[in-house]
Amino acid sequence: MSFYSSSATSAMLAQTDPPRLSSATQVYMRPSIDDEVERLDRYTLGGYYPVSIGESIGEGRYKILNKLGHGGTSTAWLAHDLSVTNDLRAFVTLKIMIADLSAVPFTAMPDLYIPQKIRTFAAHTNHSSRESIYAARNHF
Repeated sequence: MSFYSSSATSAMLAQTDPPRLSSATQVYMRPSIDDEVERLDRYTLGGYYPVSIGESIGEGRYKILNKLGHGGTSTAWLAHDLSVTNDLRAFVTLKIMIADLSAVPFTAMPDLYIPQKIRTFAAHTNHSSRESIYAARNHF
């Protein structure tokens, strides 16, 4: 992984050693190609779903706009929820789990179950930040 600052030039980006930065300089990490893409051999039966930019999924409700990232059991995508008319709420993150997890009960998937439990608990409090707790709107 390489490091560069907001004031870095192209020559600095090509260096293998991180540039010396003052404490006031903002530092960014430039990931290597290995950090940016998941392994292609994971796109198999039971593995990752091969999503395409512009594809509509979820019975046509979500249109894929861009890839956000990946992990060991899922890929994350920026999508437009076509059922929402408010511009800001129309943008959602879709976490598309590997196919093998479709046979796992909802309560055994921490990525879905734990945020839902936290949101249910928060609904019974008067804390001012309770609306900031997000859980899955939908899963299919």
